Amino acid sequence: MSNSQSMRVMYLLLTLTIMPGCQGDNLPLPNDFGTKVSETEIQRWNIDIHLDGEGLPDGQGHSKAGEVLFIKDCAMCHGLKLGGVRAMGAGSMLTGMRAINKLPNATSLFDYIRRAMPLTDPGTLTDEETYALIAYLLIETDVISQDELVLDRESLLKIKMPNKKNYLIDTSARFMLSEKHTLLVVNIDK
Repeated sequence: MSNSQSMRVMYLLLTLTIMPGCQGDNLPLPNDFGTKVSETEIQRWNIDIHLDGEGLPDGQGHSKAGEVLFIKDCAMCHGLKLGGVRAMGAGSMLTGMRAINKLPNATSLFDYIRRAMPLTDPGTLTDEETYALIAYLLIETDVISQDELVLDRESLLKIKMPNKKNYLIDTSARFMLSEKHTLLVVNIDK
C-alpha cells in the first residue's frame, strides 16, 4: 500500500470513528477553526439572483436617479461615458468583454451590481439604487431605446438582452442547481 493510500485509509477510519457521536451543534471544529454563522449572517449573503428572476427583490428605481448615482459613485472607475478608466482597472461597459449588451440576462446585471459594486464599498447599494443604476445603464448602452425608464422586478424580467441568442444553457453541466437552474452559461458568440 502506498503512502497516500495509507493516509486515505487512516483518514477514513478516523472519520468513521469520530463522526457517529457528532451531530449538529456537537460537531467539533478542527483546531478550533472558524466560527458558527448565524441565520442573520447567512441571509445577508444569500442574495443570489437566478436567471429566471428568482431572488429579485421588491422595489423600483428610475433611470434619472441612476444617472445621479452613477456620476457620484461609479464614474470614477467607469468614466462618465462608460468607457472605463484604465488607471482604475475598469474596462468599457460599451465594448469588449465587459460590454453590458453582451450579457444574456438583465438579471445577471442586477446580481453583479448589487453584490460587487461600488468597488470601494461593495454590497452597500439598496435594491432601489440597484434598479435605478441598471435602468440608467440599459439606456446608456442602447439596450433600451427610451429617454427614461423605471425598473422593478417585473419590468427587469421582461427585458430582452440583444446578445441572448448567442448564449445557451448547458443542460449537461455537472454543476446543476436544480432542474431549472444551471451554473454554466456558455457564450457562443466569438
